[in-house]
Amino acid sequence: MMEPISDTPLIYKRTVVLLPGFDPRGASHYRKMLTTQFEKYAERKNSRVETTPRKRWKKHWHRWNITAEKSRVSFLYCEWDDIIRKHWHRGRFELFLDSCRTYATYLSSLRFIMGCSSTSYSQIGFYYPLVTFLLLYLSLMSAAGTAAWYLAKFYQLPALGVSACVTAAILLAMLLAHNISPRLNGSWILRIFCFTKKIATEGIADWEKRVPILASDLAAEMNDDPPDELLFVGHSVGAIKAIPVLKELLYHSSYTGRVSYMAIGQCMQLVTYLEKNDGKFNQSLRSVAEHPRLDWVDFTMPSDGACIALQDPVRAALNPPPNYPNPDSPKFLSPRFMEGYTKERYKELKRDHFEYHFQYYMTPDMAAEFEFAAIVLEDMPLAKRFANRENQARNR
Repeated sequence: MMEPISDTPLIYKRTVVLLPGFDPRGASHYRKMLTTQFEKYAERKNSRVETTPRKRWKKHWHRWNITAEKSRVSFLYCEWDDIIRKHWHRGRFELFLDSCRTYATYLSSLRFIMGCSSTSYSQIGFYYPLVTFLLLYLSLMSAAGTAAWYLAKFYQLPALGVSACVTAAILLAMLLAHNISPRLNGSWILRIFCFTKKIATEGIADWEKRVPILASDLAAEMNDDPPDELLFVGHSVGAIKAIPVLKELLYHSSYTGRVSYMAIGQCMQLVTYLEKNDGKFNQSLRSVAEHPRLDWVDFTMPSDGACIALQDPVRAALNPPPNYPNPDSPKFLSPRFMEGYTKERYKELKRDHFEYHFQYYMTPDMAAEFEFAAIVLEDMPLAKRFANRENQARNR
């Protein structure tokens, strides 16, 4: 049950379920970040917002409540950063080896290469780590080894001396690459690729065991205290992890209400194009997309290189095509970040490619159609808020 947190008249009750991306920073970081953004939104609207402290709720959840002028929100943070940390490469050499295997898998899939070239930014996002991280190691190691071999031959060293010089040069080159690579900011994206490849080819056993528990927790809570809207939010890889939870909640739990699903900055094709048509994730994706009680609105920004923008991942990957209960759902839209900023400020935001992928959460300087804070705090359900926007999916 949600606890009363203020004397503000309650107009609209919303439960928000957040599944963040492949980010080990955890619930404390996200509560702090979102509280700042909600307060910025309230200040701009000349209204107020109150946020309670974060508390542990059941085994895999954190919870805090938010009261705004028009709504009362129970915010549930789905904890999976323990799984992220388990799959987070500690050493760069370990990441280098796993990345080589991962790129070999992705680049051997013509279906993936053709399907994920939706925008130039997504292509840059995919190939940038390959160039800046993997090729950095390979080029420095090759150059150093070759130079050492020629020098050893020039000085007429014996075979053992040649081998020792080449080995030492390669090790020094690896050390140099090891110190240069963090400045290129490609390792985070590489870790995402390694993880999504593992989802598609092996599965994540810890997450699969957790899914029924999460759905059961939510069903019990929603039945006990039904909100006006149950809003699922999946960001980046979190949008992928949300799919099996949604399937379990919609098909195998006691919950019978509607679900709003907002995917932001998602990259589902990193999994769907590697899996077979009847793969576990692809079949879950089809089931969720075809459910009549789901309202799915998907936001991806073409200039966000860490997502695959404005492409219906269900229709793109599955054959036969999905049988959507509503021809306009799922709806794929651009958040049009530029609406909320001056040209100069927006150019500045785009320069930081890492932070730009988190722009979906941010409150803009000026009112815009897409604002995460407005979606969470105002008294309008997700599907109705964007009912007048035309579907922008390139493959619909």
